[in-house]
Amino acid sequence: SNVLASGEASLNAGPNGSLLGVTDGWFQRECALVPFADFNFVNNCFGSSTEFLSASTGNLSNFQWEILDTEGNLLASFEDVTQVSFDFPGIGTFRVIHIVEDVEGNRRQATRLVEIVANGIGEMLLFEDVLGLAASIPNLSYRWFKDGVEIPGATERFFNPTESGLYAVEGSNGTCSVRSEEFEFVQSIVGLDAGRSPFSFVLYPNPSGNQSRVSWHDAYRGKVTVNIYSHDGKILLSHAVDKDEDQMVCPLNLEYLSRGLYYLELSAGGKSVGMKKMLRQ
Repeated sequence: SNVLASGEASLNAGPNGSLLGVTDGWFQRECALVPFADFNFVNNCFGSSTEFLSASTGNLSNFQWEILDTEGNLLASFEDVTQVSFDFPGIGTFRVIHIVEDVEGNRRQATRLVEIVANGIGEMLLFEDVLGLAASIPNLSYRWFKDGVEIPGATERFFNPTESGLYAVEGSNGTCSVRSEEFEFVQSIVGLDAGRSPFSFVLYPNPSGNQSRVSWHDAYRGKVTVNIYSHDGKILLSHAVDKDEDQMVCPLNLEYLSRGLYYLELSAGGKSVGMKKMLRQ
């Protein structure tokens, strides 16, 4: 299973079944020590990372990877790793070369053409709602990450974080997968109530239709301002309310907004409580 149909091999057959290029003592070597280069890959969809994993065998001491475009230009190279992740720049055919070297300096390589295809899932966005952090696309298989590390057991569309950090979610339909940009979740920005909910504030539903709500639980009392910005930073709405209880719920009428991505900021006492992406559908 480790022998490729083409490429550089440890044994080469000549006429009448003769063996070419056999070095002295080759037949005395254990099969498990003979270097063979091979690799597997997962996810060849544009817009998400393709994972490459070495399946090479032998008494190996070095692993190298080269990724090239259709014209042979080097896009990336990696050394001393058995697994790499790469985001291809577009749809098309790319060449991946995996080179291994054993402790005696013998080098072998495996080369494959990888076809990157269109990703039909769409763009994955990450939002906060009443259940915690939420992936924008339903009905997928999910993996959650904090600070670049996968969170064990986090496989649902919603995730309730308990500490600050950079969160991302990856969704898969079994063929393709797509990962959101990292979302900075902060437990406390204003810092007025150490016993409040870990969310700075909650915007729900999000994505929304004509109506949405901002909910904030904090001991702060006073003026609270809700600002909605366009994607280029232009302020579209500024609404001030007086907060006189721990729990504040502010309804939002979004009928005048066209479909698209916006940013909502909540501020209190002259400080920003936080800013969230808001998707109007």
